[in-house]
Amino acid sequence: VRIEEIEKVMAGSMGDTSGVSQDMLQVILNTMQDNEWEGLIAFGPPGSGKSLYAQVLANTFGCLSLSLDLGACKGSLVGESEQKIRRAMEVIKAIGGRKGVFVVATCNRTDTLPAELQRRFNRGVWFFDLPNEEERESIWKIQMDRYGITGKKPKDEGWSGANIRDCCDLAFSMGCSLEEASQYVVPAGVRFRKVVEQAREEADRKYLSASYPGVYRKEREGEKGRKVSL
Repeated sequence: VRIEEIEKVMAGSMGDTSGVSQDMLQVILNTMQDNEWEGLIAFGPPGSGKSLYAQVLANTFGCLSLSLDLGACKGSLVGESEQKIRRAMEVIKAIGGRKGVFVVATCNRTDTLPAELQRRFNRGVWFFDLPNEEERESIWKIQMDRYGITGKKPKDEGWSGANIRDCCDLAFSMGCSLEEASQYVVPAGVRFRKVVEQAREEADRKYLSASYPGVYRKEREGEKGRKVSL
């Protein structure tokens, strides 16, 4: 089960005077606990691959994938929101059963996520950083094969996976080289510099790394060939 940008909905659980967000949080917590559903939170800056990871996970393990839209569970009438979130949980349970559901929630920040919600995702919070050199090389191969593109790759330091996809898409659509297309791509590491640094600081030694085993460490260099400082 995928929940996209869960922080935007759960932010209200710490200040929503209507009580809708608090009720929604409680229903999710209770349902996951009572049915022993497992899950993880994928956290990171925009374009780091969180949503794509959530989308391909089910296919990797040959499972059915469901998308839970928490925003759509909110209604304008009294009691409507409470009814919708419970109905959504009933549908998920009817399909996945007890102990048969794995929930992946993505988010761009975690400071608005209540501690009890983070704890319920018992497989941890995983930090998705911008891809390093080796990871970008793999992404280039996949995207170039996808678009049937050949040629020299542009300088890509600070690029996200989405940047690489967009560059290949531009080169294919415009009928130009990758280097020409790269002139119309602003690296995520530049465009979202403050967001990326803030996310790295937030994840430092607190969350698991999606790139290597163990806890994420900000001072660990991600680029291939550089010295790793632990």
